[in-house]
Amino acid sequence: MKTNLFFLIFMCISSILQAQQPRSWYFGLNMQAQKYWLYNYNDFNNEWLLPVAPKALVPNALSGGISFGRGFKKHFAFQADIQYSSQTQKFFYSVPNNFPDVDVIIRINYFKMPLMFQYNHLKWAKKTAGFYAEVGLQTSIMSNYKQSVNTISGSYISWQAIYEPQQVLFEQQSPWYDMNVFPMENLFKNIQFGSILGFGFKKIINEEYLLQAGFRFDYDFTNTDNVTQGKDIFRSNLRYVLNSSAKTGEKRVNSHNIRAGLNFSISYFLNN
Repeated sequence: MKTNLFFLIFMCISSILQAQQPRSWYFGLNMQAQKYWLYNYNDFNNEWLLPVAPKALVPNALSGGISFGRGFKKHFAFQADIQYSSQTQKFFYSVPNNFPDVDVIIRINYFKMPLMFQYNHLKWAKKTAGFYAEVGLQTSIMSNYKQSVNTISGSYISWQAIYEPQQVLFEQQSPWYDMNVFPMENLFKNIQFGSILGFGFKKIINEEYLLQAGFRFDYDFTNTDNVTQGKDIFRSNLRYVLNSSAKTGEKRVNSHNIRAGLNFSISYFLNN
């Protein structure tokens, strides 16, 4: 009975695949090189804490992974990605009264799972090349992060905050004391939800391969930070503490991951 059931399921799946249009299902690799901003309105309007823009033509966010999609009808397709993403944001902190200037460097790594709907306008070279536009939703699960504070003027304490699953530590390094390790709470939320918008060029090669190159913008609309007002510096997000000391007179708003840059992928059609 089980053998007959498995055979029936196999025949149904085979019939469905054979009924699809040629060049419909595809599987491949993708990569994004992007500019990244860990954006918070308070941080960008703080006279003492200045977010540092990434260098020109040097991405501070890289993502890569696998793609799986299916074209249907004449102009439409669905595509799902599974990616590993690493992004870095740098802040410059300077206050009066001879306090040393410091760099705050934050690197956050995520597993990202975008799901996108594409519109394709293929008309060149016998309808094997053209433009595409995409829109979708994205779920991100944090893998780990590292936040470091380094003195760039004067003589003062430098420290790091490091988070990995099953290991949440605070490391303090001082020229006067040995390194100490404190229990520490997660500074960033583990799960983010966001949206994606993109467009670019698509090319089918030899009816076997699909090339895509374009621009992608993604925005996490949930709060990136996992902080509570009033906690001391060992158990709070450093940017939050520095913002409070600047006395902006404004309640801290949500932080958001923002990425914008180039998107590349190459895929193989599974049902030629």
